[in-house]
Amino acid sequence: MCAPMLLSTGPTSILRCPTTGRPPRGSSPETMNCWHVRGGWDVRGKYIAYEWRLCHLCAGAVEDAAHALFTCTGRVEQASRRHAFWDEVGGVDDTIRGLSPGPATWLRTLAANADTQVMLGKFAFNVLHLFSLHKAYTPPLQAWKLSSERLTFGRYTIIYMKCGRDLDATRLGRG
Repeated sequence: MCAPMLLSTGPTSILRCPTTGRPPRGSSPETMNCWHVRGGWDVRGKYIAYEWRLCHLCAGAVEDAAHALFTCTGRVEQASRRHAFWDEVGGVDDTIRGLSPGPATWLRTLAANADTQVMLGKFAFNVLHLFSLHKAYTPPLQAWKLSSERLTFGRYTIIYMKCGRDLDATRLGRG
C-alpha cells in the first residue's frame, strides 16, 4: 500500500499520495488509504455489470461476501486467516461447515449462531482490511462502456449489453 506523505508542516498541512499527488481517504493518518489503491476513480459512478465485479485478490470469480470470506484463493494471508477461523469455529461447533451445503449457507448459519457471531465479525473485519490493501479489479474499458449503457423506465432499469451474438436486454429490478 502506498503511504500518504506530509507535504508541509503547520496548521494547513496536507497529506498527499506520493504516487498520484491526490489527498488520501480517511479520517486519521493511520486509517488513510491512497486514492489509486482502490482503483476505478476515473470512471467512478458508472454502473458495472455483475459479471465484471471480479475479486480484488484472485480476479477469478465475482467478488461477493461468500467468495471473499470462504472461497478466494488469491493471497496466502487470506487462506491462513480462513484456516484459523475454521479452527476457532470448530472449537465451538464443528458441525456448521459439514452440515451446510456451501459458502452462502455457511455465512447465514454463522451469523445466526450466537456462539460464532463475534468470530465471524472479527474474521470479516480482517478480510475486509486485507481487501482494502489491494487495488480493485478494473474491467476493460469496453466492459465499462457496455455496462454503462442503461435506460431507466419508472421503477425498472434496463441494461443493454452485447452478449456474444446479439443485443440483449436484461431487467435488473426496481431502481
